[in-house]
Amino acid sequence: MKKKCLAVIPFYLFFITSVSFSSPCPTDKRAGKTLTQLKEKTIAAAQVSYNWPQSPPEAQGFNSEIFEKASRHAEKLGFVNSLLVVRNGYLIHEEYFNGIDKDTPQKIASVSKSFIGALVGIALREGLMTLDQKMIDFYPDYVTPNMDPRKNDITIRHLLQMLGGFWDVDTMYSSNRIKYAIEYIPLYSDPGTAFHYSTIGVHLLSGIITRSSGMSTLDFAQMFLFDPLEISVAAWSQDPAGIYTGGFGMEFTPRNMARFGYLYLQEGEIKGIRIISENYHQESRIPSDLSENELAGCDAVQESGYGYLWWIAKMGDTWTYLARGSGGQYIIVIPELKMVIVLTGKVLYYSAFHHVANFRLFAYLILYPIRDWLGDPPFAPDNVQGAKRINRSLAQVEYVNEITWESSSRNQGLGVIEYRIYNIHSASKKELLAKVDPGTCVFLHRGSEVQKESEHIYGITAVTNDLKESIPAFVIIYSPEEGEYP
Repeated sequence: MKKKCLAVIPFYLFFITSVSFSSPCPTDKRAGKTLTQLKEKTIAAAQVSYNWPQSPPEAQGFNSEIFEKASRHAEKLGFVNSLLVVRNGYLIHEEYFNGIDKDTPQKIASVSKSFIGALVGIALREGLMTLDQKMIDFYPDYVTPNMDPRKNDITIRHLLQMLGGFWDVDTMYSSNRIKYAIEYIPLYSDPGTAFHYSTIGVHLLSGIITRSSGMSTLDFAQMFLFDPLEISVAAWSQDPAGIYTGGFGMEFTPRNMARFGYLYLQEGEIKGIRIISENYHQESRIPSDLSENELAGCDAVQESGYGYLWWIAKMGDTWTYLARGSGGQYIIVIPELKMVIVLTGKVLYYSAFHHVANFRLFAYLILYPIRDWLGDPPFAPDNVQGAKRINRSLAQVEYVNEITWESSSRNQGLGVIEYRIYNIHSASKKELLAKVDPGTCVFLHRGSEVQKESEHIYGITAVTNDLKESIPAFVIIYSPEEGEYP
């Protein structure tokens, strides 16, 4: 697909002026379709979710037991709504929880940012903007003498990479959030010098798409992205000025989320239709030198960074890129495995734990078993199990978390001197509970926090005499199980 007849929406700056861009509407010879024909090929309202071809995991080279175990873990977590796995273009695993089904739209929170990233890539392809074009070129009517002059230097690329200098400030009560951001929100750094995760920067991109195309961001997305993908957005919020929100506010079914991930797995092309240019797709997956290694706080990640509104992470020995949103919403693309994973969860105001829990679910219960990745020696214990027991021998009933494991046969000759038991509190905070003799493969955790909390995450590592420590093996202990200690 090349260029489309486009008109720029009139700008209102004291006097109403209008500007228009136009170009021929050529045929995409490879696909045999014009953009007009694609526009006319709308999706029937009844077709809520993309109809994936389905296949047993074994037919695509994977063991179904891996995904069944992951689903049972997700069910125990309680807040996970869906787990979908696509491999080689087939839906090989799909399970829903909490009354959700394949046609139930999910609030995807900041996963929306990656959709905006795709739309910017399409706008670049259509010649509506360039990566190094200044943001303020699209908002000349919002320039004031009191505006921070550094905002003149913010580019499209800066906004895609979270390098614009903005840090999120509450704009919910502003009647024009974009105008407020340009005129009043302070910059925390010079553009292009520091990473600040910013939703308002992505909202600026949504406004730029609207102003440069002469279409609402929704109409632009429907024409150039959703229709070719044969998906539809179930809901998309708008700001008070009518601009579709750039950093959140979208709702999709999990199947449609997977279809978007599959577009990126296919390097921007679906059914012979080039939706995102190959160059832009590749650049989207390259972390900027300034992006913070934020995901490294999660024990499952060795390296991470931020590309064009996508997170990039090395997990074990495998590179992935991720769209993620509050509450544990994920679209995870794993090119090496030709796989897309979708996880959705209940969206809460503060749900950092959901982020981490779903991340670990993917890493430790899906990716690592598939890759048979154990890390560098020494190796984590095998067959880690956990249960909450009840000790009734005391005057007051006591709950005890029991953790058992087996030593890894791969550690023979490596000189393992102890196991370390950690209580995992968050992505980056863990508490060393005990050092256990290598001949002992059981640990009983007693204490007030065990009594109060219904859920605990533990990590167990093996340590050698030269103080090398393995990656942790994890176990989550949930509700009490009957059993007594004398």
